[in-house]
Amino acid sequence: MFGYVGIPFLKDGRDRNGVDCLGLVILAFREIWGIKLFDLKGAYVPGAREKGKDLFREHYHYNWKKLRRENKRPFDLVFFRDVDGATRHVGIVINRWEFIHCLKSSGVVISRINDDGWKEKVEGFYRYKYAGYTEILSNKI
Repeated sequence: MFGYVGIPFLKDGRDRNGVDCLGLVILAFREIWGIKLFDLKGAYVPGAREKGKDLFREHYHYNWKKLRRENKRPFDLVFFRDVDGATRHVGIVINRWEFIHCLKSSGVVISRINDDGWKEKVEGFYRYKYAGYTEILSNKI
């Protein structure tokens, strides 16, 4: 996972030339496990937030099992809420305290889950529901 640090931010980017937060997740799952995840690129609908729609959550969480904070492990996802309560950011858990994600200002970085600014925005931790994922994961740890 550390090999992704430093990749620059690029809106809708999906490769090592640049990624956004979801692009990092898609890239890592594709490169590390060979899993092609559903991509929301271009799925933004103008006015969706005003209509109470949270497209990121509606279209992405259905393949993921929500976890208790204490059950998270490396390679689970952590989703974050914005000020309106909509899910707008995602990162990949790398250990008990840290996650890797992409920021507009600095590209792919590692941050601490419990740091001020992140802790209160955590929407939840999720594990991919794909049937063979546990076996794939155990071979990568």
